[in-house]
Amino acid sequence: MSMFWELHQQRSIHDARNAAASAENKSEQVKEYIQFLEARVDKMQLACQAMWELMRETAHLDDDRLMAKIQEIDLRDGTLDGKIATAGNRCDACQRTVNPRHARCLYCGAELVRRHAFRL
Repeated sequence: MSMFWELHQQRSIHDARNAAASAENKSEQVKEYIQFLEARVDKMQLACQAMWELMRETAHLDDDRLMAKIQEIDLRDGTLDGKIATAGNRCDACQRTVNPRHARCLYCGAELVRRHAFRL
């Protein structure tokens, strides 16, 4: 019986080491993806700043007007939380709500009409 117990223990240790290695690998992948996303956010922040400065110069706008517009857009979903609500799109063909990431309705297959320039 002792031999079987020792084999079981060795197998358990082996499985635990494999699970730890897998978790470490996944952790490294997540870390790399976070760094990738942070770099994208930094580039988007630069682009937004450049666009705002160009708009401010050419359209004679000011920061107060920009902040008011940001607040107006933020409040469209009823909550001042610094986020744009991502409501689903309604399919014109079957009237069901579909995730805005999809180009076609998952229920009837109809092509979805993009109603906003910044939605996927």
